[in-house]
Amino acid sequence: MQPDEYFMLVCLVSVSLIWFIMSIPVVRLQVPKIYFTVRSWWWMLLLLFAAYISGALMLALFFAMVGIRAMYEVGRILHPIGKQQLIKKLVQIHGNPQPLLVAPELIKNKSGKLSVIDWLVIICVGLFTVCAILLSFHLINHHQGVMLFFVLFSSQFSDVAQYLCGKLFGRKWLPQPLFIKKISPNKTLEGAIVGPIFSSLIGGILGYWLINFPFWQCVTLAFSIAWLGILGDLLESAFKRQHGIKDTCTILAGHGGILDRIDSLLLSVPAFSLIYWLVL
Repeated sequence: MQPDEYFMLVCLVSVSLIWFIMSIPVVRLQVPKIYFTVRSWWWMLLLLFAAYISGALMLALFFAMVGIRAMYEVGRILHPIGKQQLIKKLVQIHGNPQPLLVAPELIKNKSGKLSVIDWLVIICVGLFTVCAILLSFHLINHHQGVMLFFVLFSSQFSDVAQYLCGKLFGRKWLPQPLFIKKISPNKTLEGAIVGPIFSSLIGGILGYWLINFPFWQCVTLAFSIAWLGILGDLLESAFKRQHGIKDTCTILAGHGGILDRIDSLLLSVPAFSLIYWLVL
């Protein structure tokens, strides 16, 4: 088996095992959200790996569908009727969505024009989609498809580390900056520090194994991807708070919408694409 095949097998087996443990009634009652999160992860990984194995065209179509769906979620939030329908769904699932607005100058003005945050999200979703499609064709056709796994999972490892660190040590050591508290109340400074460090180490090992780059280069890339992921996450959180919603959709149980899942990739994938074509 090739390294990428080993990696896909390990990922699916690991998530399947966690899903099995989470499905035990006693465990599921204690952490119901984690059960649904892991279940959604399993299906997302299955679709991603199936597209990867099927070749460049199917992988490009996969990312095209992801981008189209994310753009649809943005458009629905920007449309008054669509947003009202979404809020009704969120209330049914989560109860009161408790909208939290960011700074007044970032809020959509009374004339109905799009704010700076709105335009940034639209541009970033478009860039992510285009770059992911181009990378899919180029990397698969040049037998370098594993580099996609490196950039995707370096970002996701950081998300997991930030979540775990925030739950275990959040707000115990360092105060939460005011602007982060307004935009993303659940994000902690401890998680923002530990997440990229953890991701850089795991990403370094993953990159050295999968793409055979020097370890220090993989660590540097993974660290940069992780921090760009945090910025993308904050951008998407500001967009949601601005429009007074908790999630961009309900399609992924435990995650929210597609945009909620790819928020950490909105900046990291375009940045990695630029580095790949100019430097690597």
